[in-house]
Amino acid sequence: SAYAFAPSAAALGAIEIPVLVITGSASNPLAQRANALLAESINRAKFVTIEGAAHFMIATHAAEVGGLIATHVVKAEAACEPAHSTPA
Repeated sequence: SAYAFAPSAAALGAIEIPVLVITGSASNPLAQRANALLAESINRAKFVTIEGAAHFMIATHAAEVGGLIATHVVKAEAACEPAHSTPA
């Protein structure tokens, strides 16, 4: 349970990795707002809402969730690759 988990804005703002935050348009409005605030607090976060999805979106919208995660991982890995330099 995350009820006792209360990270500070500074701690969230210090996260240096790309983060994907997904919510569903049919999720509880409080959960949607919490996810939005989380994404706003993390500098490199991307916030996505899946239309019609709710809490168990990994079962009801598996293809959409999987596609978002796959795209996120590919982009995150590409951003971490060292720049190739041309030999002089």
